[in-house]
Amino acid sequence: MKRYTSSRNLKQPIVTVADTKLTRRRAEKITKDEVSAHEIFEKWHRDYQFKDMQVKFSDFVSGAYLYVRMKRINSFAKRNLNRGGDRDGEEGPSH
Repeated sequence: MKRYTSSRNLKQPIVTVADTKLTRRRAEKITKDEVSAHEIFEKWHRDYQFKDMQVKFSDFVSGAYLYVRMKRINSFAKRNLNRGGDRDGEEGPSH
């Protein structure tokens, strides 16, 4: 018969989670306008509309800081879009 015993006095591994969607390489491409930031951020956040973006660099830390402003698409206009209406508040076909 076989038995299992775990090793003693071992340090447990520290689990880290990469909770970012944006890699450093993609952020650099966005700052150099190689990739459209408008399309990327609206794809990730479907209920929001891209407004503008500021890019800042630090003297102490490598990489870029992206400050993105987005506007939430209100639910009334969203309902009208689903019915075939326009974003200007135009009603869709009546049932």
